[in-house]
Amino acid sequence: MAKLTTSEVFHLNLTVSAIHHQMEAPAADYLSLTAALLPYTGPWTAPTSVVVRGAFSISGPWTDVATLTAVGSVQEILFPYSHIQIEVLNHLDHNGELQLTVSYFTGETPDDGSRDVDITSSVPLDIASMPGLDILTMPVQDFMLEVPRGNVTSISSVNKFGQNPTSTAGTTEDVWGGGGTYSWPTTADITHLRQAVDQAAMRGQTIEIQGLDTNWDLAVQDVTLDAVNTTTPVVLATALRRVFRMKVMANVVANQDIELRNVGGGTTYAVITAGNNQTLMALYTVPADTTAYMTQYYVSVARSTANDPTGTDVTMWVADRANTYEFQLKHSIGMPSSTAPFIYTFRPYLKITEMSDIKISALCLTKAGDVHAGFDLLLVDN
Repeated sequence: MAKLTTSEVFHLNLTVSAIHHQMEAPAADYLSLTAALLPYTGPWTAPTSVVVRGAFSISGPWTDVATLTAVGSVQEILFPYSHIQIEVLNHLDHNGELQLTVSYFTGETPDDGSRDVDITSSVPLDIASMPGLDILTMPVQDFMLEVPRGNVTSISSVNKFGQNPTSTAGTTEDVWGGGGTYSWPTTADITHLRQAVDQAAMRGQTIEIQGLDTNWDLAVQDVTLDAVNTTTPVVLATALRRVFRMKVMANVVANQDIELRNVGGGTTYAVITAGNNQTLMALYTVPADTTAYMTQYYVSVARSTANDPTGTDVTMWVADRANTYEFQLKHSIGMPSSTAPFIYTFRPYLKITEMSDIKISALCLTKAGDVHAGFDLLLVDN
């Protein structure tokens, strides 16, 4: 049996194979490496009875100050007539490289006392310059912070919030600024913008409109109100199949409602209520080639003399338009009068596929209600 007593027997080949980000808490970057013990190619000739075949990989959380903790890195490689156990020890050396030391032990059993040999290899950690790797070069402390900062590739976030200030008693209504039941167009029917009453300060001002075009693709466009009379309808450059947000992009408070409608003006699809400078719409449509994950939704009912229901039934709905489905109930809650705001957190997150409409509805009992609701989504590119 050959006895291995020199570090020249084997060569440790170490490469970075992947760097990826763990989304779940605690969020962290994970570094995966592939290492292989190869026969040494120098002048020393290994005995013919010794053959090495095998590779192993390690992965673990990476930070700029802590050592990399090996995960699943202990493996066994059998030699003819001998036993070798591989143990990976790793740390950062003074040059900022990741250094691995592999110890192997030879003998009939791992504990027979034969000489162990250490082989060390290092790999540079200039990971920011490595092409084709999706990485973050800094430790991630809060995933929900890094997503809106744009630091997580192919994932974005959406916060939707709405209000129906006079939800009719005994009637299920959607939670949006226009009140009543929302109309979902079957074509790109959303085409014209105007203000309900002319406001001199809003003439020629810009409104940002967010929605989906006829192909269900995200479309964000700036539309300028008429410069002479804001009640004159202005045609959108891109007709929309869906709209889920409008904002006043000016240092002016719109004191009259701003409406987004169809060509004849018979249907209103979004409204910026006077004084808000943004729509209130607890509804959304997932763009094409995107999957949404709802993390939570909330609802509250503001009480007053006129709006004081004895209870409120709240429902959350999803309609899969890619399969031409109607709305399906996904969650519901009954809120007695004087109940504190309700928040429901999905664990795991609620998956919602592309081209699906989402809405929150409320049924106020006995009296009308001032209903507020909203939800949070993570959008992941397909």
